Amino acid sequence: MVYQWKIPNLYNIPAQKAGEEIESCKNSEGFITPAAVVEKAKVKTSVIHDCFEWDDRSAAERYRLHQAGELIRNIVAVSVSGSDSQNVAVRAFVNVKSESERGYKAISAVVENRAEYEYLLDCAKNDMRAFTQKYAALQELREVFAAIQEVLT
Repeated sequence: MVYQWKIPNLYNIPAQKAGEEIESCKNSEGFITPAAVVEKAKVKTSVIHDCFEWDDRSAAERYRLHQAGELIRNIVAVSVSGSDSQNVAVRAFVNVKSESERGYKAISAVVENRAEYEYLLDCAKNDMRAFTQKYAALQELREVFAAIQEVLT
């Protein structure tokens, strides 16, 4: 298998070496778990060792920041929509960026700001492209892919 990074230059090792190291973490049923990858990376000679934070204080703080992000991303705002009064839940906060800052803002504020709305729309289109690429092999979704392509063009 040939490996490459989804986001180039995020890690300081070749994607091929990282992919092969991760592949070597398969269990007897062929599954690769994050726990197995971390266990493999603990060995200082592992090619993926430097992809992890090994200082426990720093790692704990990063993990808390990760948890805060999960917390923010998992709050939804519920509103009644349509004539049938169905509740519709959407993310309450979305990640946007300006020229000087990046962070979360209330979705209600973002849809009222033209530049942030356009940024969010671009993000949505990028997600659609990623979805199409990820599931391109599934022929049952070809109509969905065609509809996505219409939106993207």
